[in-house]
Amino acid sequence: MFEQAASLKPNWANAYYNLAWSSFKKEDYQRAVNAMENAISLIDQKTSKSDYDKAVKDLAEFKAKIPTTTEGTTSSKKTEEQLVLPTPATSIEPKIKLPQEASPEAK
Repeated sequence: MFEQAASLKPNWANAYYNLAWSSFKKEDYQRAVNAMENAISLIDQKTSKSDYDKAVKDLAEFKAKIPTTTEGTTSSKKTEEQLVLPTPATSIEPKIKLPQEASPEAK
C-alpha cells in the first residue's frame, strides 16, 4: 500500500518514509535506503527539522544493514564461476524441406 501511495503522490514524504520502514522490516535494505532518501529529499528542513533529523538517523541505520561492497563483490564472483556458457546449436536432422513458394526468392 505504501508503494501505491508513493506512486500516486510522489511528493508525499510520509508515503516514502513508511515504504522505507516496511522494506526495512522485510529486510530489503537497499529498497529501504532508496525510499528513505526519497523521503528526506521531500522533507523541508526548516519547517520540519525534527522529522528531517529522524529520517536522516533512520537512513544511517538502514545503510548500516547493507552489506559492504567487498562482500557483494565476493558473492558476485561466486555467481560468475557457476555460470555455464551455452553450447553451440546442433544441426537438425533430418533437414526440413520447404516448398519453393516459402523461400525468400519466391517474392
